[in-house]
Amino acid sequence: MRSYKVVITLESPTVLGSGEGWGSLIDTDVVFDDIGLPYFPSKRFKGLLRHSAVNVIDMFRQSGLNFLNDVDVIYRAFGRAGDNESGVVIFNNLYLPDYEIGRQWLKYLLESRRLSRIISKDTIIDSMTIIRQHTSIDNEGLAENGSLRTIRALKRGLRFEGYLDFIYPDDDVLKLLALSCINLRHVGLMRHKGYGEVDCRLLDGDTDLSQKVVDELEARF
Repeated sequence: MRSYKVVITLESPTVLGSGEGWGSLIDTDVVFDDIGLPYFPSKRFKGLLRHSAVNVIDMFRQSGLNFLNDVDVIYRAFGRAGDNESGVVIFNNLYLPDYEIGRQWLKYLLESRRLSRIISKDTIIDSMTIIRQHTSIDNEGLAENGSLRTIRALKRGLRFEGYLDFIYPDDDVLKLLALSCINLRHVGLMRHKGYGEVDCRLLDGDTDLSQKVVDELEARF
């Protein structure tokens, strides 16, 4: 099995919605683990990357370029809906850099009686997020009654990392995913309001595969 690293950098505040709120204070919250560290769920990333991959394939077809024109490459990468076979790639959660080490230290601090007043799950969450409020405006330029919403968003600059595990080699799938990563520019909720701008790359060690495939395309066409 061969693994390739995915790196996503948040270029604007981002709402990776959890589908839940935070009591009566926050209407839309982001995804955290049990101690307050944010992460990027694998199923959500897979869905976003699949959508990006479909767009990449469509761009090649519309431009008439003879590249990644195998109709099955999408299914080999992501599997088919309702099919028992999941494709050649295993998608994993994306976490903050050095997640396991940081998690162990934070868990130790959270369990320390001496430090329990200084650090908590809430302080961990607050250190990496911002709170913003939005309201809807009616035709007269006034705020609509009951439209005020409070959201929690991840701060710009946070980085998430994880791996795509290839069950067996597939060069076309690798190229498709490399391009799909660099084509992925927005994630999460409220993208139309400036949230969720990202830079996404697929790496093989120190090699930026996303940029490498782009450079190969420019030289070829």
